[in-house]
Amino acid sequence: MLQIVIYSGRDNMVTLSLVLNGQPWSVAQASKIEIRGAPGAVNSVDSPDMFKIGSELGLRLGSLNWPAGTHMASLVVYSDAWPRGVVWIDRIKLILTSSPP
Repeated sequence: MLQIVIYSGRDNMVTLSLVLNGQPWSVAQASKIEIRGAPGAVNSVDSPDMFKIGSELGLRLGSLNWPAGTHMASLVVYSDAWPRGVVWIDRIKLILTSSPP
């Protein structure tokens, strides 16, 4: 399970490399990236400042408007090949916390 700590109000970035059939997959091929969890969803179309899309995926989720605490989420990737979306990572533990001192 992937675990990501998110510091509210900060610009920390987490970079993920996506792999398809054992080979690196360029996130630039995606038409939309989405993080879905119980509190809601955020995506690269409506909130492009939270996603850096290139050969890898950068997540800058400090402005995520979810309550502090631990949330289970999934990463969904949309592209021409997958217009309904592919659940790429089904279990992400997002820990939302205030900034460290």
